[in-house]
Amino acid sequence: MTRGIITAPQPEAVEKLVLLILQDGGNAVSAPRFTANSNGIDVTNRIPRYITKELEKKGYELIRNPFSYGFAGVHGIRVKDGIWDGGADPGRDGMVLTV
Repeated sequence: MTRGIITAPQPEAVEKLVLLILQDGGNAVSAPRFTANSNGIDVTNRIPRYITKELEKKGYELIRNPFSYGFAGVHGIRVKDGIWDGGADPGRDGMVLTV
């Protein structure tokens, strides 16, 4: 698998993507996102409020992004058993096509 990221300063996006691929095998590109590039934790609107409320109770500052995929736009290509497939971030304007 080739890994890379264009939008710095979010290097954790690559690590999260790789972990999700290893755990789930798919759906990693469309998974809910969070980042911690400041004193607060930025979360996308797809992370349920019951999770963020628990974090806030523990004293974490949370910043809820109104968008479903506001940051860490990820696109990926995978070759598994000689078959190519991929995923395009639903919050960006890319797509996956087989030609």
